Amino acid sequence: NLNGPSVQIDGHAWEGKGAKDLTASGEAFENQGIALDPPADGDRARMIRSSIYSRDGSSVSLSGVPPGRYQVYLHVWEDNNAQTFDLFVKGKLVQSRYCSGAGGHWDRLGPWTVDVADGGIDLRASAGDANFSGLEVWRIFR
Repeated sequence: NLNGPSVQIDGHAWEGKGAKDLTASGEAFENQGIALDPPADGDRARMIRSSIYSRDGSSVSLSGVPPGRYQVYLHVWEDNNAQTFDLFVKGKLVQSRYCSGAGGHWDRLGPWTVDVADGGIDLRASAGDANFSGLEVWRIFR
């Protein structure tokens, strides 16, 4: 939960802003008055509506990630006018020219598979007012 308190989503605890090993660039904002499309349950809605954004492209980094293979999802939403941007995970383009849609629209993007050997996972958007709300990281065990 990149700009809000810890929440429970689908029975899992999501850490909030200020969580250990989490760095998010951009300005923090919250707008709980916008109806979401598609609708979302209480904690998920609070997480989505409390985001970070940057006109130069938002970014988020996790450090202290144990070595292994992970699936990464990013929750994004639009509070104003449609924005178009590219998304990168660990420097690799994973979503080209994503369009955020009309105000209130949100998406869960991914999954993207990433191998971690250096202890970190980073995501960034190029250009556009990319609103990043939440980040899911799931370890893949074989």
